[in-house]
Amino acid sequence: MTTNGEVWTFGTSEHGVLGHEEKSYYVIMEPRMINDIQPIIFLACSNQTMMAIDDERRLMVWGNN
Repeated sequence: MTTNGEVWTFGTSEHGVLGHEEKSYYVIMEPRMINDIQPIIFLACSNQTMMAIDDERRLMVWGNN
């Protein structure tokens, strides 16, 4: 997460946990920004789920939730 609220992810993903369009198993080798979201003020990650709160206090969840 950047200081201006962007979220960049990379690694191995299933169920869309990295926040990108792909929902099946895939690998992202280079950091890639999650598009189409408001600036993020809080971010929590695990190996199967990512949760974020945006600057309008909305909760977003990606992955195996």
